[in-house]
Amino acid sequence: MDAAFYVADFVILDLVAIVNYVVTKNYMFAAVASVVYARSMYVFANVGGLRGLYREVQASVNRGLMTDVLLETFLDEKIGEAIPSMSLQYYSLMFVSFSEFALISGLVSMAFSTRAVVSGAYVSIHLGVL
Repeated sequence: MDAAFYVADFVILDLVAIVNYVVTKNYMFAAVASVVYARSMYVFANVGGLRGLYREVQASVNRGLMTDVLLETFLDEKIGEAIPSMSLQYYSLMFVSFSEFALISGLVSMAFSTRAVVSGAYVSIHLGVL
């Protein structure tokens, strides 16, 4: 389940947010979001992209426990990427609210990011996995 949220939030919604910033002529927001996205893309590429993510998910399902690489990737996304991305989206929401698509996709992206941050805080603080 985390893999589906990871792909939807990081691969799709964060890229859509960058495009929305450009379309609504908020270039500074697009630049900051692009830096956060580039850092996350670097981590994603180190896993092996979608193929590597699929391989790690399969290995996790087969052994009944998340692999170290998959757990590290998800925690990095939940703590390292979701917090700055979500903060930027909350701040920039009023600047893109005149575009209906940007507003709706921004709200969906913020919901996914909020879920990621809460889940990451639970795993890292409550369960002590870091």
